[in-house]
Formats: sequence, structure tokens, C-alpha cells
Amino acid sequence: MLNSSFKEAANNLGTVYFKLEESKKAEEMFKKAISIDDKFSDAYFNLSLIYAKEENHLEAIKCLEKALELDMTNGQIYYNLSCSYAKAGLTDKAKACFETS
Repeated sequence: MLNSSFKEAANNLGTVYFKLEESKKAEEMFKKAISIDDKFSDAYFNLSLIYAKEENHLEAIKCLEKALELDMTNGQIYYNLSCSYAKAGLTDKAKACFETS
């Protein structure tokens, strides 16, 4: 197994690429972080940001649901998930998620 610092490095590099608006490279890095540690909620959350920006709300939802499964204490995940549900037309889920946050 690769050292866990590699997952952090890949995630951080993905964040840099995302801020530089290089979505494909950012996506690669977030997926690399997940391949190193498939229980790394930050990488799923960050990957969801790319999908949300591309208006691919169903993929964003998948990533956010996984991030939430791994970290139920992060209010930002609940908020982004409720927004993605709403944008995907899943208003009941959006409301329930927002109320949970």
C-alpha cells in the first residue's frame, strides 16, 4: 500500500489544478487519491466539485453520497449534496438532506 501522504499529495495537486481551471487534470488527481485510499472522503468531495461545475449533478451526487458515508460530521458535504439533489430535480431528497445538516 502506498504511503497515506501520497493520497494527500494527489488530493492537494488536484485542488491546485481545480483552482487553475484544469478540470481534467484535477479529476485525474482526485481519482488517484481515491485509488490510493478509497475511504478518503476529501477526495470524493473534491471530485464532486468538478462534476457540479460541469453540471453533471448525478455524478456529483454519487461522490457526495460516498463522502457523506465516510464523514457524516462535515456540514459542507450535506450542503453540497442538498444543492446537487435540488439541481437534479430531487427536491424531497434535497429538503431532507438540508434539514439533516
